[in-house]
Amino acid sequence: MSDTTCGACGSRIPESQAKRFGSVCPDCMFKFASAEDLPEFPGVEILSTIGKGGMGVVYEAVQSRLGRRVALKVLSPHLAFNASFMRRFHAEAHVLARLHHPNIVTVHDMGVHGGLPYIILERVEGRSLRASLADGPLPPRRALEIAGAVCDALECAHAAGIVHRDVKPENILIDGRGQVKLVDFGLAADASPGEGTKTRLKVGTPLYMAPEQLQGSDKIDPRADLYSLGVVLLELLTGALPKRRKGALTVPASVPGGTGPLLKRLLATDPKKRFGGAAELREVLTNLRRRNVNTRG
Repeated sequence: MSDTTCGACGSRIPESQAKRFGSVCPDCMFKFASAEDLPEFPGVEILSTIGKGGMGVVYEAVQSRLGRRVALKVLSPHLAFNASFMRRFHAEAHVLARLHHPNIVTVHDMGVHGGLPYIILERVEGRSLRASLADGPLPPRRALEIAGAVCDALECAHAAGIVHRDVKPENILIDGRGQVKLVDFGLAADASPGEGTKTRLKVGTPLYMAPEQLQGSDKIDPRADLYSLGVVLLELLTGALPKRRKGALTVPASVPGGTGPLLKRLLATDPKKRFGGAAELREVLTNLRRRNVNTRG
């Protein structure tokens, strides 16, 4: 069996290892994954590891010249030599650069160093909505407030022709002031109004994906994001994911805050039966908050 060359350090590695680690030798792969051996990137000082995933690592860092705390997102070496993932990683930075909104994380810079693509992002001091759910369901008024903020972020993205395609609690951060930030546009795609994203790839997180995403539809439009937000809102209100019956998600009769009709509409399997856009949904969310039905939260 022939050998090949590590894309990171240039050492010779067996073809079997190259296939397993994506053209990166095990030493480089393990070095990258080790929090004890933090890599170096130009202009930033890495302080700690925020999180790791299949696509890479996010570090807390400081931009040396500005003294600004940032999040440094680095693509994993075994994906850095995969053209498809490289395009997706760079696309995320370019998408975020087009979006300017207080409820969307800001991109500061991007580049490639040592063969590793990276993005420098706004550092959100807080925790994810997933972490908040560990404490149980939220008061209806707060749940509606968070959903409204995400709705504002989506309205901005949709107006720019961007569908997020992966709205879920892990991708919604709450900072120390209670400000909501939508993050991780790694699966986002361009969608001109009325055209939809032409793809048959099932991208997203299945539990939060709209039926048309799960079916691999060749047209995914902003209504898919509203469906995902509906799943998130139901989870915020009940502390649990909705159950699926005959292919459709069910809304419990006891859902709090007078949100039953809203949730049923958001979770409609037919996109045409959902809200026409984020602005229409935000108005309903705002009215529900003002009425504060069945809650003192």
